[in-house]
Amino acid sequence: MIINWIFVVPLLTAIFIFFCPIIVNGRNRTIVILSCVFFVFNFHSIFSIINTLRRDYGNNLSSFPFINIVLYFIIFNGIFLLYSIWFLIKFNMLRQTIFINKIRHLLYSLSNIIFKIDKRRHRLFSLIIIFLFLYIIGFIGLYTHEFGHAIVNIIFGNYFEKIQLTLDLQGLTYIEGSFQLNTLQKTFAYLGGFISETILASIILIILLAKKEKSKFSWFLSISISMLLLNRLALYFTLPQLLNIPSDTLAMVINLKYDPWILFLIFLPYLIISFEVTFQLILKFYRKELWEKHDFLFIFIVGLISYILFLLIIGSSVCIKII
Repeated sequence: MIINWIFVVPLLTAIFIFFCPIIVNGRNRTIVILSCVFFVFNFHSIFSIINTLRRDYGNNLSSFPFINIVLYFIIFNGIFLLYSIWFLIKFNMLRQTIFINKIRHLLYSLSNIIFKIDKRRHRLFSLIIIFLFLYIIGFIGLYTHEFGHAIVNIIFGNYFEKIQLTLDLQGLTYIEGSFQLNTLQKTFAYLGGFISETILASIILIILLAKKEKSKFSWFLSISISMLLLNRLALYFTLPQLLNIPSDTLAMVINLKYDPWILFLIFLPYLIISFEVTFQLILKFYRKELWEKHDFLFIFIVGLISYILFLLIIGSSVCIKII
């Protein structure tokens, strides 16, 4: 399956903007989230356009459809800004419309299903939803990781041919270009995924944890993001080079001749801090929401183990190529 970013990214952004009045309560939080979406879309688009210019047009501006790109930015950003201003002006009224209330109630009911574990079918539904959320978060993290590698290479003058993501959440970015990178630049290229995924996780956690009255679903989402982005990333950059497991750090050892134990010591503090953050989130979640429903933690652990086993067992024959 081949996907062109120019069609998918605006569509995903539009869907998120549509759901913004449903999932966000406060006006100030809405401004923050809409600003983040606006920044991410333009950031992604600018680097993708530079990549397209180098890959498909050989840096030849005379043949590049510059006017079409400018119109694309003007139209999309214009619609986004107009909608955002209109939504903020009508914020209180829109939040009370029948349609918005029905969708909000539906999402609220779905989120509560996760924590209904009194009967066997409730446990099964909870397990399925937990698994799906973990997979979606893992997929977003994987794409962010691979696009991080691509961004660094674009900054240094090269481009990516395609980003390949497999069903078992393995990723590969195909880099092309005539620029020969020095050791420092190659190091940043290998660390591009680490940097981009850490930034993504930090921003989402800040938004989720900044809310004073956090719901059970917000806690669940925070823990899932911390585990799948921060903890997984910490393990991926700390241990594989010692065990000869394919990874960015092993590539740094082989191609850049870095000492594996030095890399281990460099990333060890990140590993400790990330697991401490996750532990504190779980502890607060348990104390605030699950003191009398601690069985949910068992369901969550089973869902996490099922997610890991699924990725280990399933083949990678199905892949998505983003160009």
